Amino acid sequence: MEFLLGFPKDHTRGISRTERYRSLGNSFQVDIVAYHLSVLKDMFPQDMNVLSLFSGIGGAEVALHRLGICMNTALEPDEMEFLLGFRKDHTRGISRTERYRSLGNSFQVDTVAYHLSVLKDMYPQGMNVLSLFSGIGGAEVALHRLGIRMKTVISVEKSEVNRTILKSWWDQTQTGLLIEISDVQTLTSERIEAYVRRIGGSDLVIGGSPCNNLAGSNRHHRDGLEGEHSSLFYHYVRILDSVKSIMERL
Repeated sequence: MEFLLGFPKDHTRGISRTERYRSLGNSFQVDIVAYHLSVLKDMFPQDMNVLSLFSGIGGAEVALHRLGICMNTALEPDEMEFLLGFRKDHTRGISRTERYRSLGNSFQVDTVAYHLSVLKDMYPQGMNVLSLFSGIGGAEVALHRLGIRMKTVISVEKSEVNRTILKSWWDQTQTGLLIEISDVQTLTSERIEAYVRRIGGSDLVIGGSPCNNLAGSNRHHRDGLEGEHSSLFYHYVRILDSVKSIMERL
């Protein structure tokens, strides 16, 4: 399969036979990709910056390498902010490594805004949001960009660094109330009901649970939704069901 797909011999070595089949089965055919990308060779005689989404086992990267195109894939944090739809210096004030980590786990703001745009006419006076696994505020920034006022956001985020970034942005751009919770597992039904009564309900529950145990590059600890981090997805479902149940009763 490696040969037929245009990869060098043993490109997928070091993983199980089943994983090799799965990885190769989801890959580009390198020579075909190289054919389509060949026009770039004269356009970028020195090197080029590449943002590779859903990279798989690197079909596009191998194709560019085969064409002799040097790839400079080390995007600067401010370049990542731009590509992800955040304003410049959204993640300022933390270390370079922390900026990469925080941005690497974030939503793409414009994509989220596209999906949430239907809410603008539904909530002309603003809305209350329960934001699970908030990260650096991709969903909040998207709503702000749409011109949707956030009256209250209950933000659940474990990372202190991410909470600091979101709080800094909130204080500079919002007039509503930001309630911060550090551990999703502490958001019990009783606590949810108290918040629902306090703020008058939640109009939107949004978030993206960790995918550490689902990611394709995590070859040795790919435990799926039973993994230590990705199992937090079940708390998302639990909380969503709880919010719906409580709001139906009240």
